[in-house]
Parts: sequence; C-alpha cells; structure tokens
Amino acid sequence: MTLGTNAVYFGGDNGIYNGTRSGNDKAGFLSLIYNSSNWQTSGSAQTFNTTNFSVTTATAPTGVSTGTAGSITAASAIISGNDVGSDGGDAITERGVVYGTSANPTTADNKQVESGTTGTFNATLSGLNSSTTYFARAFATNSVGTTYGSDVSFTTNAPAGDTDSDIIENSSFTYTDNVAYTSYVNAGSLNTGNSFELAQFTIRDGGAGGDADAFTTTLTNLDLSITNHANLNRIAIFDGTTNVAEVAATSSVSFSSLSLQAADNSNKDFSVRVSFESTVTDNEQVGVTISAATAQAGASLFSAADAGGASSSTTGDRNRIEVSASQLSFVQDATNVGVNAAMSPSPTVEAIDANANRDLDFTGSVSITSSGTLTGSPVSENASSGLATFSSLTHTAAGTGLQLTASSTGLTDATSGSFDVSSIPTASDLIITAAFDGPLSGGTPKGIELYVVNTISDLSYFGVGSANNGGGSDGMEFQLSGSANASDFIYVASENTEFSNWFGFAPNFTSSAMGINGDDAIELFYDATPSSSGGEVVADVFGDINTDGSGEAWEYLDSWAYRNNGTGPNGSIWTIGNWSFGGVDALDGETTNSTATTAIPIGTYSHSPLPVELANFQAFEETNSVLLKWHTLSETNVDYFFVKRRIGDEEMMVGKVFGAGTSNFQNSYTLSDPMVPMNAIYELWEQDKNGNRAKLATQYFSKEDYPFQFTQYGNQLHFIHEGEEPISATIIGVSGNIIQQQMIVGEQVFLLPQPGVYFVTLSGVYSVKTEKVIYLR
Repeated sequence: MTLGTNAVYFGGDNGIYNGTRSGNDKAGFLSLIYNSSNWQTSGSAQTFNTTNFSVTTATAPTGVSTGTAGSITAASAIISGNDVGSDGGDAITERGVVYGTSANPTTADNKQVESGTTGTFNATLSGLNSSTTYFARAFATNSVGTTYGSDVSFTTNAPAGDTDSDIIENSSFTYTDNVAYTSYVNAGSLNTGNSFELAQFTIRDGGAGGDADAFTTTLTNLDLSITNHANLNRIAIFDGTTNVAEVAATSSVSFSSLSLQAADNSNKDFSVRVSFESTVTDNEQVGVTISAATAQAGASLFSAADAGGASSSTTGDRNRIEVSASQLSFVQDATNVGVNAAMSPSPTVEAIDANANRDLDFTGSVSITSSGTLTGSPVSENASSGLATFSSLTHTAAGTGLQLTASSTGLTDATSGSFDVSSIPTASDLIITAAFDGPLSGGTPKGIELYVVNTISDLSYFGVGSANNGGGSDGMEFQLSGSANASDFIYVASENTEFSNWFGFAPNFTSSAMGINGDDAIELFYDATPSSSGGEVVADVFGDINTDGSGEAWEYLDSWAYRNNGTGPNGSIWTIGNWSFGGVDALDGETTNSTATTAIPIGTYSHSPLPVELANFQAFEETNSVLLKWHTLSETNVDYFFVKRRIGDEEMMVGKVFGAGTSNFQNSYTLSDPMVPMNAIYELWEQDKNGNRAKLATQYFSKEDYPFQFTQYGNQLHFIHEGEEPISATIIGVSGNIIQQQMIVGEQVFLLPQPGVYFVTLSGVYSVKTEKVIYLR
C-alpha cells in the first residue's frame, strides 16, 4: 500500500504493525490515518480480515518524454508524440508542454495543458513570435510533484511579406548595336573583360508603388529563355562586377542559390553577360526573357511566377551579331566540265570572317579567273547576302588539274579545288550494239551492249530507256556515269547475278529500266547539259518504239539482236537492216553464253567498215605446223595483221604480220602456226595505224581426214576440195531448215542469206564434220 492522502495505518492484538502483516491473523483495526504528512487518530477502530499486505510511499509521475516539433509557422508549432509513462502511484492532476526562449522551461514559463493522464499526446503551441528559436518539453504533475521530458528546440518562420515585387528591364541600360562578337569568344569563367553585357534588369521591392510590409525582396532562383542561343557559349548573372552564377548557354537556363536583395521599397540592379561561339549567324539578335523567378520566403514576394516576364530589348540593331568579312571562300567548288559548257553545278563564293562565318551584309563584286581558258576572264558577279553565284563559267579548251581563283577588293583571295575540262561528247559517240533477253530465271540476263566510238570523259551525257510493248518513249530512265575509252563496250543489265552467271563477268550498270522482254524497244539518249531534266535527244534506237515487237522481224524473245559492223548510230530512226538476229527462242535451254549453240556475239562490233578488201584466208597443214595464207585486194591505213587461234574456250595469239599501209594492189601474206591442232578456228584481224582493230575472216581447220576446208568472209563461205572422196556441204539454219546443200568440186562459194547463226555440215564417205558459223553484217 502506498502512503498518500488519507492512507491508513494498521495495528493488531499484540501492538502496532508497521510493515507487512502476515500469517493467519485475521483480526485488525484501523488506528491512524496518514494525512499527507502526519498521522492522525482515526476515531473508532474497524475490524477487518487481511493476509499478506504491504505499505509503500507515492512518487511524482515517471516516464515523461518530449516528442518532436513540426508544422512550424511564423506563429505556431505542434509538439507531437509526447508521452507520460506512469502517474507515480498518485493521480495525474495536469500534463502538457512548457516552452520558452531559454533552455529547460518550467511550468512557471509558458505552458500548453492537454487533457488526460498517462499515455501519448500532442500539444499545439500558438501565439509564438516569428523568426524566434523556442525550447519546449513535456511535463506531468501529481500530488507528489512535476516531472519534465527532455528539451526540443525549433525556430518559427519569418513573417509572410506582401506579393507586389517584380523585375523589370533596366530602362537606363545602354545597349550595344551590331556586336563585334569576336571580342567575346571564350568558353567560360566570365568576367567583365571577356564577356558581353547583354542586358540589365532591376528587382523592385513592392513593384512600381512599393508595399506595406517592412521586408526586403531577395531573388534566389532565376530562369531565362534565350533567343538565338546557338550563337552563345556561356551566360552569367553579375552583381555589379561580380560573377555570381554562370552556366552553359542553351535555349533555357536556370540559376539557383542567388542572393540578390532589394531593400524595403527600394531597387536592385543585376546584369546578364554572355560569351559567343566561334560559329555564329550574322545579323541574328540574341536576347533573354525571364521565364521564372523565386524570392526568399518570409519576406516580400513576387507578384507573378515570372516576376513580370521582363525581356531584353530587340529594338533596331540592339544585341545584333555583326560578322565582318575578311576573306573569300568557295562554297560550291568547281567541278569537271566539258569544253564550251557552263560549269554545273554553278560555283558559288562567300565572303567570310576569320571564323568562317558569312558576312550577310556583303554585296561587293567578286571576280573569277581560271588557270584554264575561261571565257570572258575575269568573270564578275555581285554578291547577294554575302554569296556570289557564277552560272556561266565556260572554258574553251580542254585541260586537267585546273583551278579557279576568286578575288574581291579588300578581301583575301580564295582558290578552288582542281577540276578538268574535257571535250564534250557528241550524240554519235555512243551506239547501241546489242539487245538480249536470256533463258535464265526471270528471263535473264536482260540488257543491252553499248559501244564507245570516241573516248567519253563523262558518261552522264548519256542515258537509256525502254519502250515497252509499243507504248512509245518513256524518256530517259537511267543516266550513265563515269567515263569510257574509245572501243570500250558497256553493258547495262536489269540485274547482276544472272548476267554474271551467263556471261562470266559483271555488267557495268544495273537498272530496272532494262527489265525488257524480247518485244521491247530500247532508246539511247544524249543530253548536252547533262541535266537529265529535259532537252534530251535520241542518239540511237533499237526496235520500233511504237510497235510491240511480238511477231515482228526484230523480235528477240529468249534470243538476241546484234548490230552489224560499220553501222549506226541511227538517231531515232529504226533501221532493221543494220541488225542481225539470233532468232526467237535461240537461247532456250542454254545455261551460259560460252556454251550456247547460238551465242550472243558480244564485244565483236566494229564501228568502221572493214579497211581491207580480202581475197581469201586459208589454213594448210604442213610438216609440224599449220600454214596460214591470205591475200588482200586493197588496204587502207593498215598497220599490221594478226591471227588468233581458238580451241574451245581457249584463245591464243599466233602472231602478227605488218601490212602494206594504204594500197590498191594485191598483197599476199603468210604466217606459220608451230602447233598442229586436231580442230581449231583461226581468226584474221587487222589493226590500223590509229589503233582501231577489226576482224576480217574466220577459218575452220581440222586435222581429221577431210580433204577440204572452208573460209568465211562475211556472208560468203569459200569451200576448197582437192581430194577424190566425194564431199557434200549442207548449210542449216538455227531452226533446222536447210538453206543450201550441194557437192563440193574444186572451189565453191556459198552465200548466207542474212545475218544470223548457221551450221555447216561436211559429209564424206567415212565421216561427218559440223561447224557453227556466225554472220554479222
């Protein structure tokens, strides 16, 4: 039992018991009452029964702890999470939080009483002073005494100010017109010497008319949007001459942790300074606009989130970048061009400063000279917005490694890259010599062969197109490129793979325009510009562009057509007599050109008519050699003759013999082949003194027991039979039809009716021999 107000004291039969009564004694009486501090007689005793009891003394409350301070304003705070663990054995008479401006406040200071006894509780403190540090602690009181928790401290907020402040453009600031940006090109650590002052702004406490509070306005955070930011490198906020914040220049920048303070009802100026990139755009104006501003809490605040959104001025030439040209530079450089043709694309020259920025205000005269033969040299043009365009630069003579020089008064000259001036090709410098429609997958290879008559330094003057199914011209569909030498053959195909599989080499060009069938015409175009934007003319044509070739004499379905030597080009006029044909379906079932029975005779065209009138070409077997003999009736500019031997796919030069130059008399020639093949084909060629070559005749030779031989001269087959065995010669067309058949006696001549592929069968008593013959007109 705890001693307290009105506590009892027990005695017994044997005296006073001051402690614990124990045992089996049941009788007792109330003898005294403890009244807070002393014992008093209770009056008459009362008998009661008890066992095992004790008497203890009451204490002040225990387990008192202070919570945490929160929800702090300028005049209030909440101390939450306070706790009273125990009442100390006596009833709690008061609990709460005491507080003051000194440590360890007591109930004699300020207190906030809260209801309840033990357990947790919160206390709201109000009527506090702003911007003041307070100490607070929990307490609990009973009849014995008061217990306190530990101190917690907190500081109340500053009082809220008026929201009338703003930021405006400083009207007294002097802007710079036409900024010489080169003085301020750097990458950081700005100061007043290496940066450009772009603008000044003014912080106004209370705005235009002041405010009623007694607080300052302190700018802590500032966001700026930048006009034409790509010209700038760095941007900084300056307080007078002090750089207080600096960042990289982007379209939008933010500055934090500022402390720019305008006194109560007063102003504060600050500057925006920048540095420039080395690459700028002439005449662009740079500027800033305030997009967000924050003032320090507890004092005067801004009236809007952007503090009024002030901007730097763009009046007239303020903050306008000025590029001043010091030199010239080629923008569109010189390109290869033909004689007497305007250079395309047109060269252009700009006026720039040392950082290669164009001076858009430059309108002076720029002159062009050339190390070649430039028409009207020097050629002058006035610049517009710093750029001069030369659309008529024409050279009158060919040359290589030439250069242009651009000059203008007061500016450093510019020199172009090297270029070549070449002779412009004419429409007759390129010829269509073959069209083919193959038997491989998808009817491939499909394409054409072109022959280069004279060297063409720029093939882009030419292009091709197909006229499908008699639908007329579709114009140029594919433009050639690169260059080609005289006597070159150029191949344009619809694709690469099957072309290569068929011929054993890749085409020079591939284009869907060559997706032709055996009934489609082909056009070769020439453009003297060569812009490929109109003005093209037809340089050569194969087939009738307005007629579907199916069933026509020029049809080449699964076959080919080849131009006769010495013909073409024919412009837009279709001349069927200038062509030889393999015959429809002649390539069916074949897999490569080299093994085809009716092979496409690519690479055999000769542009010049044969310069030699040939009488005969013969091959005779001699002891350990083959004697090759031929006679000419006339020769024109002949340098030498040479003979090739072909056995299957292998070809070898036998030798050469010098010709007679130009002669109208008969000349005889011989050449010995030290090898005696079983079967071979000998080809007789000539080369003139200009380097041009032409095949004159083909001789079919066999070591087998045939007492005869034959030689082909164009469409003539010359047979010689000197033996006793009767020999029959049969000429058969590709379709199997017999063209001519007769017995050979002595020397006889067969005439092939038209260009094409034929088979010659020579039949003796004991054997048969068959050779393929191709007649190209």
